[in-house]
Amino acid sequence: MEKYKCIYPSEFPAALKHISDPPKKLYVKGNPEVLNNISVAVVGTRRPSLYGRMQAEIISDFLSKNNVTIVSGLAKGIDILAHLQAIKNNTPTIAVLGSGLENIYPQTHKRYIDEIAKNGAVITEYEPLEPPINFHFPERNRIIAALSEATVVIEAPEQSGAIITAHLAVKMGKEVFAVPSDVDRHTGKGSNKLLRDGEAHPLLSPHEILESLNIQIQMPFGDGGTQLFGSGQQQLLPHLTDKETRIYRTLSRKSAKTIDEISASTSLSAQEIMISISFMEMQNLIERYGAGFIKK
Repeated sequence: MEKYKCIYPSEFPAALKHISDPPKKLYVKGNPEVLNNISVAVVGTRRPSLYGRMQAEIISDFLSKNNVTIVSGLAKGIDILAHLQAIKNNTPTIAVLGSGLENIYPQTHKRYIDEIAKNGAVITEYEPLEPPINFHFPERNRIIAALSEATVVIEAPEQSGAIITAHLAVKMGKEVFAVPSDVDRHTGKGSNKLLRDGEAHPLLSPHEILESLNIQIQMPFGDGGTQLFGSGQQQLLPHLTDKETRIYRTLSRKSAKTIDEISASTSLSAQEIMISISFMEMQNLIERYGAGFIKK
């Protein structure tokens, strides 16, 4: 793979070419063609809670398995979790930098550059040796918003790059989703405010992202094949891991079971149960009922 290439506005996707302040050029490591893919931005805090980390992984896993390219900023926290899920699934992801390609920030993420470029692209409007100057990060967010059909915000403080990206997406007429956060969690105040002010849709299931974009949803099953369903069809049970299957089978639709009761029935730890339950809630398979959980 060549080191990197430079492309100019004539080669940009239309969504980037026609924003009010398009970059004069882009340096690209990887495949420039992925800039034309159907893409969704996944952004959020650099310091996510366990819940935020799980949501980033679940949402990014779902998107990447449904042939959606994930766009983010290579930052610590939500950004890198989103990129890594795409890498894990061997699907494209686009990292938009706030520095030059020969001055990766944060340096600890330099090791992921070649993996991202293998199927996707690492891009920047800054010269190769340009350092990561503070104003570069909010500036590059317009590129993240422009390349994406929708933006998903996961646990973002009020004064954060993720909120800037969301506001830019709104101005561009793009869909914005926010994962609801605890009302007293500092890192979720910005995303909750987006919901309060009507600038974002509450994201209760990752299916809602693709449904809003009229993208056909493909759900992987245990045989490695796919089943297709739309919003008007009955949702089919997706492939579950062994732990998730054990939890699902111990639940009923008539009476709720607490974490302790599930643990006693499955011999799984509370942490293992919470991680699995979070995934199954997002898949609309189970729901909270009182102090416990039931099948839907």
